[in-house]
Amino acid sequence: MLFRAVQSTMSTVLRYIEKAIVTVIRLMSNVGVVFVALATFLITADVVGRYFFNKPIKGAHELIAVMVVVIIALGVARNQHLKANIEIDLLTSRLPQKAQAGIAVLTYLLSLGIVSLLTWQAFVHSRDLLNLGQKTLEIKIFTAPFQLLLAIGFLMLFIVLLIDLFYTVVKVIRQ
Repeated sequence: MLFRAVQSTMSTVLRYIEKAIVTVIRLMSNVGVVFVALATFLITADVVGRYFFNKPIKGAHELIAVMVVVIIALGVARNQHLKANIEIDLLTSRLPQKAQAGIAVLTYLLSLGIVSLLTWQAFVHSRDLLNLGQKTLEIKIFTAPFQLLLAIGFLMLFIVLLIDLFYTVVKVIRQ
């Protein structure tokens, strides 16, 4: 009885947290889409300038590289939330439901471990880049803000994975 009450309270709190997180990652993803459009425009303009007018856009490669980091950072958590990753379940689909759920829990735990390390190191690296005043070579853009965006993207992915783990554990308990 106590377990069900705790589980119910946690589920309610988690739903509010999830709603806030989904709003944030949706916003991040929409900003990422704008960067995809900008990168597409920049690549097109650079190709046209380079091959038709012999005037490439200075620093286009650096800007595109920075934009790719932003696109990935802002989209990775939403991708996980939507379960849009490629999943090959050739072997696991033939296992009993409890075994599938157990593998899912282990997978989430492993993913959380890896993403926590990536998040931590991304924050450390952004701090180091900020302290060094690191800039890109050609157009001299500070790189620390983009590394920080990557760290935030990983942090949001970590939170989404944590929520997914909770729901998977609840599903295992109910079986």
